[in-house]
Amino acid sequence: MAHDTHTRQPTVLVTGGHGFIGAYVLRELRRRHCNIVVLDLAERSERWERLLGDGARDIRLVRGDLTDSGVVADTLDACGVSHIIHLVGLLTPDCQQNPVRGAEVNVLSTVRLFDLLRARRERIRGVSYASSYAVHGPGGDRPANPETFYGAFKRSVELIAEQYWRHYGISTVGLRPYVVYGAGRETGISAAPSLAARAVALGQPYTIGFTGHVGLVFVEDAARAFVACALEPPSGAQAIDMPGEDIAVADLIAMLARIRPGAAATLAAAGPALPPSREERPCLLNRFYANWQDTPLEEGLRRTVEGWAALERGETIR
Repeated sequence: MAHDTHTRQPTVLVTGGHGFIGAYVLRELRRRHCNIVVLDLAERSERWERLLGDGARDIRLVRGDLTDSGVVADTLDACGVSHIIHLVGLLTPDCQQNPVRGAEVNVLSTVRLFDLLRARRERIRGVSYASSYAVHGPGGDRPANPETFYGAFKRSVELIAEQYWRHYGISTVGLRPYVVYGAGRETGISAAPSLAARAVALGQPYTIGFTGHVGLVFVEDAARAFVACALEPPSGAQAIDMPGEDIAVADLIAMLARIRPGAAATLAAAGPALPPSREERPCLLNRFYANWQDTPLEEGLRRTVEGWAALERGETIR
């Protein structure tokens, strides 16, 4: 059956919709009244209920493996997909432990997805995908020498995206967030700012597992960016940095203490410094979206604390 995507609300395929950022992307798509399809091996996510409430029932879930091109092609066609937000991927620890599996998931599945767009260029009008600040090497002025397999895989995808633009005219946007924080983030060393906010919300002690400085991106800003770059994409193969707001970990603790007085006494930091945000000439969102504004860090942290408190009460995050 033919789908006239130009006269309907966008139908957006989200891969990785069960993840932390993915759930907020779904909420942003709901806010924009989009039709949503999630392709994933997992069952329906509890995160959806926490963020979307009754709206979680409106999400169409297709159970399938992204590495299976036939399943992906069938989903694109049967659901009349007009835009794609590609978030699925293995993170740094898994890629370091099993580079072959990391390449299969993070690189090859993305190439297969890009290749399916060749026959669907007229219908699929926007694609955003998750890259990472890990693409930036120690040189600082351009992504050249990533320090992890994860960063190398993400940079490989950016280079491949450039080839699909050059040879087939397929536009894509890769977003490179640094550390994304928000209510619901629970895993990985970079989840520490989010878990510190959770400890503040629950009145519990917590030690952040790193020191130094960190660039923090509010999850709602990341979700808005992925949605904007898919629904209103610039032409070409773009890679856009989201360095976040840089803050020393000691100042982060002090900021959380201003949000909930007394919290500083229950928070601490120990461990190595995270790699610095090295890019000297970042390509930022306001280059393509003139009115783009990030959420101020203290406001984002306050909303994160409130979100954790709502989850503790069994309520939907507002």
